[in-house]
Amino acid sequence: IKEAKGTTKAHKPLVLATGGEHDMGRAESSVVMNRTDSDAVLPKPSSSAAISSKPIVPVEYKDAEAAKDGQGKEGLTIIITGHVDSGKSTILGHMLLQKGYFSNNDVKKNEAMGSSSGKASFKYAWLLDQSEEERRRGVTIDSGAHGFETETKRVSVLDAPGHIDFITNMISSATQADAALLVVTVRNGEFESGLEKGTREHLVVLHTLGIRSIIVAMNKMDVVDYSRERFEEVKSKLMVEVLAAHFEPSDIKAFVPVSGLLGINLVEVKREIPWYTGPSLFEAFDSIVVGERYIKSPARLSVQDVQKAVVFGRIESGTIKKGDKLLFIPSNLTLSVKSITLQAGSVVSEALAGASVEITLSEEAIGINAGDVGCAPKYPVPYSNEFEATISVFPTAKKALLPGSRFLLCIHATVLSATIASLKSRRTKEGKWINGMVKAIAPDSQAIVRIRADRPLAIEQGEGLKALGVFIMRQDNETIGDRKST
Repeated sequence: IKEAKGTTKAHKPLVLATGGEHDMGRAESSVVMNRTDSDAVLPKPSSSAAISSKPIVPVEYKDAEAAKDGQGKEGLTIIITGHVDSGKSTILGHMLLQKGYFSNNDVKKNEAMGSSSGKASFKYAWLLDQSEEERRRGVTIDSGAHGFETETKRVSVLDAPGHIDFITNMISSATQADAALLVVTVRNGEFESGLEKGTREHLVVLHTLGIRSIIVAMNKMDVVDYSRERFEEVKSKLMVEVLAAHFEPSDIKAFVPVSGLLGINLVEVKREIPWYTGPSLFEAFDSIVVGERYIKSPARLSVQDVQKAVVFGRIESGTIKKGDKLLFIPSNLTLSVKSITLQAGSVVSEALAGASVEITLSEEAIGINAGDVGCAPKYPVPYSNEFEATISVFPTAKKALLPGSRFLLCIHATVLSATIASLKSRRTKEGKWINGMVKAIAPDSQAIVRIRADRPLAIEQGEGLKALGVFIMRQDNETIGDRKST
Protein backbone atom coordinates (compact mmCIF):
# COMPACT_ATOMS: atom_id res chain seq x y z
CA ILE A 1 0.00 0.00 0.00
CA LYS A 2 1.66 3.13 -1.19
CA GLU A 3 1.72 6.30 0.88
CA ALA A 4 -0.21 9.04 -0.86
CA LYS A 5 0.53 12.73 -0.88
CA GLY A 6 -1.62 14.90 1.33
CA THR A 7 -2.11 12.21 3.95
CA THR A 8 -3.41 13.04 7.36
CA LYS A 9 -1.61 12.48 10.62
CA ALA A 10 -2.38 9.47 12.81
CA HIS A 11 -6.16 9.34 12.95
CA LYS A 12 -8.36 8.78 15.95
CA PRO A 13 -9.96 5.38 16.49
CA LEU A 14 -12.73 5.05 13.92
CA VAL A 15 -16.21 3.73 14.57
CA LEU A 16 -16.77 1.82 11.35
CA ALA A 17 -20.27 0.55 12.02
CA THR A 18 -22.50 3.35 13.23
CA GLY A 19 -25.51 2.48 11.10
CA GLY A 20 -25.15 5.75 9.20
CA GLU A 21 -25.32 6.33 5.46
CA HIS A 22 -21.63 5.60 4.90
CA ASP A 23 -22.02 2.20 6.53
CA MET A 24 -24.31 0.85 3.81
CA GLY A 25 -26.86 -0.24 6.40
CA ARG A 26 -24.48 -2.20 8.65
CA ALA A 27 -25.85 -2.58 12.16
CA GLU A 28 -23.70 -1.18 14.96
CA SER A 29 -20.93 -3.58 16.06
CA SER A 30 -22.22 -6.30 13.76
CA VAL A 31 -21.20 -7.98 10.52
CA VAL A 32 -24.86 -8.40 9.62
CA MET A 33 -26.33 -6.07 7.01
CA ASN A 34 -30.07 -5.81 7.57
CA ARG A 35 -30.71 -3.74 4.47
CA THR A 36 -30.65 -5.28 1.05
CA ASP A 37 -28.23 -4.39 -1.74
CA SER A 38 -31.02 -2.52 -3.48
CA ASP A 39 -31.37 -0.26 -0.40
CA ALA A 40 -27.68 0.65 -0.47
CA VAL A 41 -26.77 4.23 -1.23
CA LEU A 42 -23.40 5.15 -2.67
CA PRO A 43 -22.65 8.50 -1.00
CA LYS A 44 -20.09 10.92 -2.28
CA PRO A 45 -16.74 10.58 -0.48
CA SER A 46 -16.24 13.39 1.96
CA SER A 47 -12.58 13.94 1.15
CA SER A 48 -10.11 13.01 -1.55
CA ALA A 49 -7.19 12.86 0.86
CA ALA A 50 -5.81 9.38 1.45
CA ILE A 51 -5.14 8.13 4.95
CA SER A 52 -1.89 6.24 4.84
CA SER A 53 -0.85 3.42 7.12
CA LYS A 54 1.81 3.74 9.78
CA PRO A 55 5.22 2.28 8.91
CA ILE A 56 4.71 -1.45 8.57
CA VAL A 57 7.15 -4.18 9.50
CA PRO A 58 7.07 -6.47 6.44
CA VAL A 59 5.50 -9.86 7.17
CA GLU A 60 6.46 -12.90 5.12
CA TYR A 61 3.84 -15.63 5.14
CA LYS A 62 5.69 -18.93 4.73
CA ASP A 63 6.22 -22.40 6.20
CA ALA A 64 2.54 -23.35 6.17
CA GLU A 65 1.71 -26.50 8.09
CA ALA A 66 -1.21 -28.53 9.38
CA ALA A 67 -2.94 -26.76 12.28
CA LYS A 68 -3.98 -29.44 14.79
CA ASP A 69 -4.91 -28.71 18.39
CA GLY A 70 -3.94 -30.67 21.49
CA GLN A 71 -6.53 -33.35 20.64
CA GLY A 72 -5.22 -33.73 17.10
CA LYS A 73 -8.23 -32.01 15.55
CA GLU A 74 -8.16 -29.42 12.77
CA GLY A 75 -10.39 -26.38 12.52
CA LEU A 76 -12.71 -26.38 9.48
CA THR A 77 -15.09 -23.56 8.58
CA ILE A 78 -17.85 -24.36 6.11
CA ILE A 79 -20.34 -21.95 4.59
CA ILE A 80 -23.76 -23.41 3.77
CA THR A 81 -25.12 -21.63 0.74
CA GLY A 82 -27.77 -21.95 -1.94
CA HIS A 83 -30.89 -20.18 -3.15
CA VAL A 84 -33.61 -19.00 -0.80
CA ASP A 85 -35.96 -21.99 -1.22
CA SER A 86 -33.38 -24.76 -1.10
CA GLY A 87 -33.82 -25.67 2.58
CA LYS A 88 -30.38 -24.80 3.99
CA SER A 89 -31.52 -23.97 7.52
CA THR A 90 -33.79 -27.01 7.64
CA ILE A 91 -30.91 -29.32 6.70
CA LEU A 92 -28.48 -27.81 9.21
CA GLY A 93 -31.06 -27.56 12.00
CA HIS A 94 -32.23 -31.16 11.56
CA MET A 95 -28.65 -32.48 11.35
CA LEU A 96 -27.68 -30.71 14.58
CA LEU A 97 -30.83 -32.11 16.21
CA GLN A 98 -29.81 -35.63 15.16
CA LYS A 99 -26.35 -35.04 16.64
CA GLY A 100 -27.84 -33.92 19.95
CA TYR A 101 -27.09 -30.19 19.76
CA PHE A 102 -30.82 -29.39 20.04
CA SER A 103 -33.67 -31.21 21.80
CA ASN A 104 -36.99 -32.52 20.51
CA ASN A 105 -38.68 -30.08 22.89
CA ASP A 106 -37.14 -27.21 20.89
CA VAL A 107 -38.64 -28.67 17.71
CA LYS A 108 -42.08 -29.19 19.27
CA LYS A 109 -42.08 -25.60 20.50
CA ASN A 110 -41.24 -24.31 17.00
CA GLU A 111 -43.88 -26.55 15.42
CA ALA A 112 -46.57 -25.26 17.76
CA MET A 113 -45.49 -21.67 17.17
CA GLY A 114 -45.54 -22.10 13.40
CA SER A 115 -48.86 -23.94 13.16
CA SER A 116 -50.91 -20.77 13.67
CA SER A 117 -49.24 -19.10 10.68
CA GLY A 118 -48.99 -22.15 8.41
CA LYS A 119 -45.26 -22.54 9.00
CA ALA A 120 -45.11 -25.77 11.02
CA SER A 121 -42.61 -27.14 8.45
CA PHE A 122 -40.13 -24.46 9.59
CA LYS A 123 -39.65 -26.30 12.89
CA TYR A 124 -36.06 -27.30 12.06
CA ALA A 125 -35.07 -24.08 10.29
CA TRP A 126 -36.24 -22.05 13.29
CA LEU A 127 -33.69 -23.81 15.47
CA LEU A 128 -31.25 -21.51 13.63
CA ASP A 129 -33.38 -18.60 12.38
CA GLN A 130 -34.11 -16.85 15.68
CA SER A 131 -35.03 -13.29 14.76
CA GLU A 132 -38.64 -12.16 14.45
CA GLU A 133 -38.07 -10.88 10.90
CA GLU A 134 -36.50 -14.16 9.76
CA ARG A 135 -39.42 -16.15 11.13
CA ARG A 136 -42.01 -13.76 9.70
CA ARG A 137 -40.47 -13.80 6.22
CA GLY A 138 -39.35 -17.43 6.30
CA VAL A 139 -35.82 -16.62 5.08
CA THR A 140 -32.38 -16.38 6.65
CA ILE A 141 -31.15 -12.76 6.78
CA ASP A 142 -28.37 -12.77 9.35
CA SER A 143 -25.35 -15.03 8.90
CA GLY A 144 -25.36 -17.40 11.86
CA ALA A 145 -22.51 -19.63 13.07
CA HIS A 146 -22.91 -23.08 14.57
CA GLY A 147 -20.22 -25.44 15.81
CA PHE A 148 -19.85 -29.19 16.19
CA GLU A 149 -17.12 -31.80 16.22
CA THR A 150 -16.37 -34.83 14.04
CA GLU A 151 -13.78 -37.53 14.56
CA THR A 152 -10.98 -35.38 13.15
CA LYS A 153 -12.26 -31.80 13.01
CA ARG A 154 -13.80 -28.94 14.93
CA VAL A 155 -16.34 -27.66 12.42
CA SER A 156 -17.87 -24.20 12.27
CA VAL A 157 -20.81 -23.96 9.88
CA LEU A 158 -21.90 -20.52 8.69
CA ASP A 159 -25.57 -20.48 7.69
CA ALA A 160 -25.59 -17.69 5.11
CA PRO A 161 -28.72 -16.04 3.66
CA GLY A 162 -29.73 -17.38 0.27
CA HIS A 163 -31.93 -14.53 -0.91
CA ILE A 164 -30.26 -12.64 -3.73
CA ASP A 165 -31.06 -9.33 -1.99
CA PHE A 166 -28.73 -10.31 0.84
CA ILE A 167 -25.77 -11.43 -1.27
CA THR A 168 -23.40 -9.10 0.62
CA ASN A 169 -24.17 -11.01 3.83
CA MET A 170 -23.30 -14.23 2.03
CA ILE A 171 -20.02 -12.71 0.79
CA SER A 172 -19.01 -11.64 4.31
CA SER A 173 -19.57 -15.20 5.52
CA ALA A 174 -17.79 -16.80 2.57
CA THR A 175 -14.60 -14.85 3.29
CA GLN A 176 -14.21 -16.94 6.48
CA ALA A 177 -14.77 -20.34 4.91
CA ASP A 178 -12.42 -23.18 3.97
CA ALA A 179 -15.11 -25.12 2.13
CA ALA A 180 -18.76 -24.86 1.11
CA LEU A 181 -21.93 -26.89 1.42
CA LEU A 182 -24.04 -25.94 -1.59
CA VAL A 183 -27.70 -26.86 -1.18
CA VAL A 184 -29.88 -27.26 -4.26
CA THR A 185 -33.39 -28.66 -4.55
CA VAL A 186 -34.28 -31.45 -6.96
CA ARG A 187 -37.97 -30.49 -7.01
CA ASN A 188 -39.04 -30.04 -10.63
CA GLY A 189 -38.62 -26.39 -11.64
CA GLU A 190 -37.15 -25.26 -8.33
CA PHE A 191 -33.56 -26.08 -9.21
CA GLU A 192 -33.82 -24.26 -12.52
CA SER A 193 -35.39 -21.13 -11.01
CA GLY A 194 -32.90 -21.28 -8.14
CA LEU A 195 -30.02 -20.69 -10.54
CA GLU A 196 -31.37 -17.20 -11.18
CA LYS A 197 -32.25 -16.66 -7.50
CA GLY A 198 -28.67 -16.90 -6.31
CA THR A 199 -27.05 -20.28 -6.98
CA ARG A 200 -25.15 -19.12 -10.04
CA GLU A 201 -23.81 -15.98 -8.33
CA HIS A 202 -22.95 -17.94 -5.18
CA LEU A 203 -20.69 -20.20 -7.26
CA VAL A 204 -18.89 -17.16 -8.70
CA VAL A 205 -18.36 -15.72 -5.21
CA LEU A 206 -17.05 -19.03 -3.83
CA HIS A 207 -14.54 -19.37 -6.65
CA THR A 208 -13.39 -15.75 -6.33
CA LEU A 209 -12.71 -16.22 -2.62
CA GLY A 210 -10.54 -19.26 -3.27
CA ILE A 211 -12.87 -22.00 -2.00
CA ARG A 212 -11.97 -25.24 -3.77
CA SER A 213 -13.85 -27.85 -1.75
CA ILE A 214 -17.62 -28.06 -2.24
CA ILE A 215 -20.11 -30.65 -1.03
CA VAL A 216 -23.47 -30.54 -2.82
CA ALA A 217 -26.59 -31.50 -0.87
CA MET A 218 -29.34 -32.50 -3.33
CA ASN A 219 -32.33 -31.67 -1.14
CA LYS A 220 -36.04 -32.60 -1.25
CA MET A 221 -35.39 -36.07 -2.64
CA ASP A 222 -38.60 -37.21 -0.94
CA VAL A 223 -40.62 -34.88 -3.19
CA VAL A 224 -39.42 -36.74 -6.32
CA ASP A 225 -39.80 -40.20 -4.72
CA TYR A 226 -36.02 -40.52 -4.40
CA SER A 227 -35.70 -40.62 -8.19
CA ARG A 228 -32.19 -41.45 -9.36
CA GLU A 229 -33.06 -40.07 -12.80
CA ARG A 230 -33.92 -36.63 -11.38
CA PHE A 231 -30.81 -36.73 -9.17
CA GLU A 232 -28.59 -37.35 -12.21
CA GLU A 233 -30.39 -34.68 -14.25
CA VAL A 234 -29.85 -31.97 -11.62
CA LYS A 235 -26.26 -33.12 -11.06
CA SER A 236 -25.53 -32.79 -14.79
CA LYS A 237 -27.09 -29.32 -15.02
CA LEU A 238 -25.24 -28.13 -11.93
CA MET A 239 -21.89 -29.32 -13.27
CA VAL A 240 -22.39 -27.02 -16.29
CA GLU A 241 -22.69 -24.08 -13.89
CA VAL A 242 -19.72 -25.29 -11.80
CA LEU A 243 -17.47 -25.37 -14.86
CA ALA A 244 -18.78 -21.99 -16.04
CA ALA A 245 -17.67 -20.54 -12.69
CA HIS A 246 -14.15 -21.91 -13.46
CA PHE A 247 -14.12 -24.69 -10.88
CA GLU A 248 -12.44 -27.98 -11.66
CA PRO A 249 -14.65 -31.10 -11.53
CA SER A 250 -12.44 -32.38 -8.70
CA ASP A 251 -13.46 -29.37 -6.57
CA ILE A 252 -16.84 -31.02 -6.02
CA LYS A 253 -16.14 -33.57 -3.30
CA ALA A 254 -19.56 -35.22 -3.08
CA PHE A 255 -23.16 -35.08 -4.32
CA VAL A 256 -25.32 -36.27 -1.41
CA PRO A 257 -29.07 -36.93 -1.96
CA VAL A 258 -30.93 -35.80 1.17
CA SER A 259 -34.26 -34.81 2.63
CA GLY A 260 -33.75 -32.07 5.19
CA LEU A 261 -37.36 -32.22 6.38
CA LEU A 262 -37.37 -36.01 6.91
CA GLY A 263 -33.75 -36.24 8.04
CA ILE A 264 -32.70 -38.63 5.27
CA ASN A 265 -28.91 -39.06 4.75
CA LEU A 266 -27.99 -36.20 7.06
CA VAL A 267 -26.03 -38.16 9.68
CA GLU A 268 -26.52 -41.75 8.51
CA VAL A 269 -27.15 -43.19 5.05
CA LYS A 270 -30.79 -44.37 4.97
CA ARG A 271 -32.47 -47.25 3.14
CA GLU A 272 -34.93 -44.91 1.40
CA ILE A 273 -32.25 -44.32 -1.28
CA PRO A 274 -30.85 -47.82 -1.92
CA TRP A 275 -29.06 -46.83 -5.12
CA TYR A 276 -26.85 -44.32 -3.27
CA THR A 277 -23.59 -45.77 -1.89
CA GLY A 278 -21.73 -42.60 -0.88
CA PRO A 279 -21.31 -40.90 2.51
CA SER A 280 -23.93 -39.13 4.58
CA LEU A 281 -23.73 -35.36 4.74
CA PHE A 282 -22.06 -35.47 8.16
CA GLU A 283 -19.53 -38.04 6.95
CA ALA A 284 -18.77 -35.94 3.88
CA PHE A 285 -17.73 -33.03 6.12
CA ASP A 286 -15.14 -35.22 7.76
CA SER A 287 -13.66 -36.19 4.39
CA ILE A 288 -12.66 -32.62 3.45
CA VAL A 289 -8.90 -32.09 3.39
CA VAL A 290 -8.03 -28.93 5.30
CA GLY A 291 -5.27 -26.81 3.80
CA GLU A 292 -2.12 -25.87 5.65
CA ARG A 293 -2.06 -22.72 7.81
CA TYR A 294 0.53 -20.03 8.53
CA ILE A 295 0.86 -20.99 12.20
CA LYS A 296 4.35 -19.51 12.65
CA SER A 297 3.46 -16.14 11.11
CA PRO A 298 2.28 -13.14 13.17
CA ALA A 299 -1.29 -13.32 14.44
CA ARG A 300 -4.13 -12.05 12.27
CA LEU A 301 -7.69 -12.18 13.65
CA SER A 302 -10.42 -11.19 11.19
CA VAL A 303 -13.17 -9.65 13.34
CA GLN A 304 -16.66 -10.61 12.21
CA ASP A 305 -18.76 -9.27 15.09
CA VAL A 306 -18.41 -7.46 18.42
CA GLN A 307 -20.62 -7.73 21.50
CA LYS A 308 -19.49 -5.74 24.54
CA ALA A 309 -16.10 -7.22 25.55
CA VAL A 310 -16.33 -10.20 23.16
CA VAL A 311 -15.06 -10.26 19.59
CA PHE A 312 -16.07 -13.03 17.20
CA GLY A 313 -13.85 -13.92 14.29
CA ARG A 314 -11.44 -16.26 12.58
CA ILE A 315 -7.71 -16.55 13.12
CA GLU A 316 -6.23 -16.25 9.64
CA SER A 317 -2.59 -16.70 10.67
CA GLY A 318 -0.43 -17.29 13.73
CA THR A 319 -1.46 -18.37 17.21
CA ILE A 320 -3.43 -16.38 19.80
CA LYS A 321 -2.97 -17.21 23.48
CA LYS A 322 -4.70 -16.14 26.66
CA GLY A 323 -2.91 -13.01 27.94
CA ASP A 324 -1.71 -11.89 24.48
CA LYS A 325 -2.14 -8.26 23.49
CA LEU A 326 -3.92 -7.57 20.19
CA LEU A 327 -3.74 -4.35 18.20
CA PHE A 328 -6.96 -3.83 16.24
CA ILE A 329 -6.55 -2.16 12.86
CA PRO A 330 -7.73 0.33 11.67
CA SER A 331 -9.40 1.25 14.99
CA ASN A 332 -5.90 1.53 16.48
CA LEU A 333 -6.84 0.06 19.88
CA THR A 334 -4.80 -2.45 21.89
CA LEU A 335 -6.46 -4.83 24.38
CA SER A 336 -5.49 -8.07 26.12
CA VAL A 337 -7.00 -11.50 25.55
CA LYS A 338 -8.85 -12.61 28.70
CA SER A 339 -10.25 -15.93 27.40
CA ILE A 340 -10.70 -17.91 24.16
CA THR A 341 -13.68 -20.08 23.24
CA LEU A 342 -13.81 -22.16 20.07
CA GLN A 343 -16.97 -22.10 17.93
CA ALA A 344 -17.72 -25.69 18.98
CA GLY A 345 -17.88 -24.48 22.61
CA SER A 346 -14.52 -25.53 24.09
CA VAL A 347 -12.64 -23.03 26.25
CA VAL A 348 -8.93 -23.16 25.38
CA SER A 349 -5.72 -21.40 26.39
CA GLU A 350 -4.62 -20.90 22.80
CA ALA A 351 -6.06 -21.18 19.30
CA LEU A 352 -4.33 -21.71 15.98
CA ALA A 353 -4.77 -20.31 12.47
CA GLY A 354 -8.00 -21.60 10.94
CA ALA A 355 -9.98 -21.56 14.19
CA SER A 356 -13.26 -19.66 14.49
CA VAL A 357 -13.21 -18.13 17.96
CA GLU A 358 -14.95 -15.97 20.54
CA ILE A 359 -12.35 -13.89 22.35
CA THR A 360 -13.20 -12.08 25.56
CA LEU A 361 -11.05 -8.98 25.94
CA SER A 362 -9.74 -7.31 29.07
CA GLU A 363 -12.32 -4.55 28.75
CA GLU A 364 -15.32 -3.60 26.64
CA ALA A 365 -14.37 -3.36 22.98
CA ILE A 366 -15.63 0.17 22.41
CA GLY A 367 -14.31 1.38 19.06
CA ILE A 368 -13.53 -2.09 17.70
CA ASN A 369 -15.79 -3.08 14.84
CA ALA A 370 -16.59 -5.82 12.39
CA GLY A 371 -13.97 -5.55 9.67
CA ASP A 372 -11.11 -4.79 12.04
CA VAL A 373 -8.12 -7.11 12.11
CA GLY A 374 -6.52 -8.01 15.42
CA CYS A 375 -2.72 -8.21 15.08
CA ALA A 376 0.43 -8.88 17.01
CA PRO A 377 1.34 -5.29 18.02
CA LYS A 378 4.86 -5.56 16.57
CA TYR A 379 3.50 -6.73 13.21
CA PRO A 380 0.39 -4.69 12.35
CA VAL A 381 -1.51 -5.41 9.15
CA PRO A 382 -1.26 -2.67 6.47
CA TYR A 383 -4.21 -0.30 6.28
CA SER A 384 -5.23 2.64 4.14
CA ASN A 385 -8.20 4.14 2.37
CA GLU A 386 -6.31 4.35 -0.93
CA PHE A 387 -4.41 1.55 -2.65
CA GLU A 388 -3.58 -0.02 -6.00
CA ALA A 389 -4.91 -3.42 -7.06
CA THR A 390 -5.10 -5.65 -10.10
CA ILE A 391 -8.78 -6.33 -10.75
CA SER A 392 -10.84 -8.42 -13.14
CA VAL A 393 -14.07 -6.98 -14.52
CA PHE A 394 -16.54 -9.78 -15.26
CA PRO A 395 -18.03 -10.33 -18.74
CA THR A 396 -21.47 -9.94 -17.16
CA ALA A 397 -20.76 -6.36 -16.01
CA LYS A 398 -23.25 -4.03 -17.67
CA LYS A 399 -20.91 -1.09 -18.15
CA ALA A 400 -17.26 -0.12 -18.21
CA LEU A 401 -15.46 1.23 -15.15
CA LEU A 402 -14.31 4.83 -15.43
CA PRO A 403 -12.38 7.15 -13.13
CA GLY A 404 -14.96 8.21 -10.56
CA SER A 405 -17.05 5.03 -10.83
CA ARG A 406 -18.61 4.11 -7.49
CA PHE A 407 -19.07 0.56 -6.22
CA LEU A 408 -19.39 -1.56 -3.08
CA LEU A 409 -16.10 -3.09 -1.91
CA CYS A 410 -16.54 -6.40 -0.02
CA ILE A 411 -13.38 -7.57 1.76
CA HIS A 412 -13.25 -9.98 4.73
CA ALA A 413 -15.96 -8.64 7.09
CA THR A 414 -15.99 -5.14 5.62
CA VAL A 415 -18.51 -3.80 3.11
CA LEU A 416 -18.01 -0.16 2.21
CA SER A 417 -18.32 2.32 -0.62
CA ALA A 418 -15.33 3.01 -2.84
CA THR A 419 -14.34 4.92 -5.96
CA ILE A 420 -12.09 4.19 -8.91
CA ALA A 421 -9.62 7.02 -8.31
CA SER A 422 -7.55 6.40 -11.45
CA LEU A 423 -6.76 3.81 -14.10
CA LYS A 424 -3.10 2.80 -14.26
CA SER A 425 -2.93 0.13 -16.96
CA ARG A 426 -4.99 -2.56 -18.66
CA ARG A 427 -4.32 -5.97 -20.11
CA THR A 428 -5.01 -6.60 -23.79
CA LYS A 429 -6.61 -9.75 -25.19
CA GLU A 430 -3.09 -10.81 -26.19
CA GLY A 431 -1.93 -10.62 -22.58
CA LYS A 432 0.13 -7.43 -22.87
CA TRP A 433 -0.15 -4.60 -20.35
CA ILE A 434 -0.71 -1.07 -21.70
CA ASN A 435 0.30 1.82 -19.45
CA GLY A 436 -1.00 5.37 -19.64
CA MET A 437 -3.96 6.82 -21.52
CA VAL A 438 -6.32 4.19 -20.12
CA LYS A 439 -9.75 5.79 -20.29
CA ALA A 440 -12.03 2.91 -19.34
CA ILE A 441 -12.00 -0.72 -18.22
CA ALA A 442 -14.46 -2.69 -20.31
CA PRO A 443 -16.28 -5.83 -19.16
CA ASP A 444 -14.26 -9.05 -19.49
CA SER A 445 -10.88 -7.40 -18.93
CA GLN A 446 -8.14 -6.94 -16.34
CA ALA A 447 -6.61 -3.70 -15.13
CA ILE A 448 -4.45 -2.11 -12.47
CA VAL A 449 -6.45 0.62 -10.78
CA ARG A 450 -6.13 2.95 -7.83
CA ILE A 451 -9.06 2.59 -5.43
CA ARG A 452 -10.14 5.15 -2.85
CA ALA A 453 -12.39 3.76 -0.10
CA ASP A 454 -14.65 5.98 1.99
CA ARG A 455 -12.83 4.96 5.15
CA PRO A 456 -9.60 3.12 6.00
CA LEU A 457 -9.54 -0.65 5.83
CA ALA A 458 -7.06 -3.39 6.68
CA ILE A 459 -5.83 -5.04 3.51
CA GLU A 460 -2.93 -7.29 2.59
CA GLN A 461 -1.16 -6.77 -0.70
CA GLY A 462 0.76 -8.87 -3.21
CA GLU A 463 1.27 -12.49 -2.24
CA GLY A 464 0.54 -11.89 1.44
CA LEU A 465 -2.31 -13.45 3.37
CA LYS A 466 -4.96 -13.91 0.69
CA ALA A 467 -7.86 -14.05 3.13
CA LEU A 468 -7.22 -10.37 3.92
CA GLY A 469 -6.41 -9.32 0.37
CA VAL A 470 -9.14 -10.76 -1.86
CA PHE A 471 -12.15 -8.53 -2.51
CA ILE A 472 -15.36 -8.49 -4.53
CA MET A 473 -16.84 -5.48 -6.32
CA ARG A 474 -20.60 -4.92 -6.58
CA GLN A 475 -22.53 -2.27 -8.47
CA ASP A 476 -26.25 -1.93 -9.21
CA ASN A 477 -27.09 -5.15 -7.36
CA GLU A 478 -24.62 -7.16 -9.46
CA THR A 479 -21.19 -8.66 -8.74
CA ILE A 480 -19.08 -6.93 -11.38
CA GLY A 481 -15.47 -7.75 -10.56
CA ASP A 482 -12.88 -8.95 -8.10
CA ARG A 483 -9.34 -9.15 -6.92
CA LYS A 484 -8.80 -12.91 -6.93
CA SER A 485 -6.98 -15.17 -4.53
CA THR A 486 -5.00 -16.78 -7.35
